[in-house]
Amino acid sequence: MRKASACLLLAAGLAVSAPVPADAADEDYLFERESKPVALLIGNGDYHELTRLPGAHSDIAAVRATLLRLGFSDNTIFTYPDIKTRDEFELNILPEVAAKLNRGGLLILYYSGHGFSFGSETYLAPTSLPKQLDVDQAARLAIPVSDTLSYLERKGAGVTLALLDACRTPPDIDAKQGGQTIPVKGHTRPPDRLDLSAMYFPENIILGYATRGGFAALGAIDTGKMSPFTAKLVTEMRQENRTFDDVFADASARTNIATNGAQLPHLHRITSAYVHLNQGQDIRKRYREAWQIALDSKKYEDIKFFSLRYALSQHAAAAQKWLADYAAKPLAFSATGYVASDIDRAWQESGGTQPSSLQSFDQRFALPRVQDFNLTRHIESGAISDLGTMTSGRVSSHVRGPASVPLPGWTNPSATPPVFPASNSAAPSAMLEQIYAGSLLKVYAAPRLDSAMRNVPRWASLRISGIETVDGKAWYRLQELSRPKDLFYLPVEPEPSQQTLMLGYSLKEIILERRPNDLEELVNPAALQAALNELKAAKRTVTWVSLAVEQTNDRLQRSIRSARLNNAVYLLTRRNIDRKNITAIENSPDKIGDGVRVRIFGF
Repeated sequence: MRKASACLLLAAGLAVSAPVPADAADEDYLFERESKPVALLIGNGDYHELTRLPGAHSDIAAVRATLLRLGFSDNTIFTYPDIKTRDEFELNILPEVAAKLNRGGLLILYYSGHGFSFGSETYLAPTSLPKQLDVDQAARLAIPVSDTLSYLERKGAGVTLALLDACRTPPDIDAKQGGQTIPVKGHTRPPDRLDLSAMYFPENIILGYATRGGFAALGAIDTGKMSPFTAKLVTEMRQENRTFDDVFADASARTNIATNGAQLPHLHRITSAYVHLNQGQDIRKRYREAWQIALDSKKYEDIKFFSLRYALSQHAAAAQKWLADYAAKPLAFSATGYVASDIDRAWQESGGTQPSSLQSFDQRFALPRVQDFNLTRHIESGAISDLGTMTSGRVSSHVRGPASVPLPGWTNPSATPPVFPASNSAAPSAMLEQIYAGSLLKVYAAPRLDSAMRNVPRWASLRISGIETVDGKAWYRLQELSRPKDLFYLPVEPEPSQQTLMLGYSLKEIILERRPNDLEELVNPAALQAALNELKAAKRTVTWVSLAVEQTNDRLQRSIRSARLNNAVYLLTRRNIDRKNITAIENSPDKIGDGVRVRIFGF
């Protein structure tokens, strides 16, 4: 026996369906906006006392030519063949570059010349830097890299790619104090003229060093020749559709070979953003797909993740607009009336001998289709302060669960019990934004809640501030975040119904792995296409799809797996699988690996 309304049939002969039309509300966020990158190229070769490096001028010329080839604009590439003093750099050059920065865009800082380490800091040597100087002079006259990057980030740089072809040990500088050579250590206080008097640490930085800390970098003393590192770097940068991490890894290996192992470039990343310097149409297509998937999820956390991960994409501005528009008004999520973990547990290995079904209870609140397995502990542990918020709206559903919620030890904390008007409205009023207690959290509309909430804006945030009991009955106490003095109450007890969801047999289980040599957030659709085609050929009817990703303690990987989950939902809807028949679990304790588990129910 099966319910026709709960099932969907794979269209005969369907290979890949047409894209699902975007919601009308999504149209405002499908625009593309390019952010012009800015580059600051410094080649210090004409030194007064230190060894002259004529090849530094050849280095910045080659880097400039490469950037122009990659689409950089001539008027946003600032080239300085020789910077004499730190004052010249900080008072004249940096403000000029900062004035051209596009907020949130890419900045490339390239330097070729002498440099040295000062404790944990790397310094760049102006051409007037004396060969012999004491510790105070080294701190005052040389250019600190971290302070420079901090200043530029505060002035609007979104992601800064710093490429430093310089030594990280002082072979040509004798730091002396009291006539005795000493190791240079410590960190200088940023100069006030750079507006860095307050401590500030850059966050979106990729540092590419020509050598490891404490080692020298080889330069070119012949005019017209480039240093080994820069020569290999510009060659790799010209290749299309590669992340900068891959570009640098190959440049590092080739530099190490070219210098007979004397020099091993090192990359330090302080950002989660993708950087593709040479974007071909394939990468832009992948960016567009990733944005459509994130936008389709309508989850604030997933779109925030996209804005960080794809900060340099043509959709970054659209993501920022979405986040700004919905910062104060949580969006309606894709709701379901069933607990995702209950559906997933109904899976029977080897298909089972009987079809699976779930008994449901009539509720006035819906649950998100993507549910976090870990949040089931809140009610069970009595952690009421962690319950979070729910969102007002009008969603009706059926939720499987017990007839009541055990609340041992809860008593009315107020001297005067709350007064609830007589019931004269059965209309649903709101829906949960997250599932906080798995199959234990079941709530429905309070008496006259619609009347009490007439002045509450649609999708306003309501804080669950606690639980009170009146005459032995438990009620959630709610406060609207914009009007905390207004209290609303919802009963915790559900109304049982006779409705049953027929899931059907356990037809097919597959794992969707990451796409090879592609963006980490995208899964390989081949296994899903093959499974659906196989079911179609066998004239099978799909009733439900349960997805899951394994738990991880790594925050970045957790966000990436969530994005892969969204990608799986997106692929299913493109094959005409109704979103209403898809539920998903994040942070599953099951051993799934790095992919997305797909369990297909049907007849």
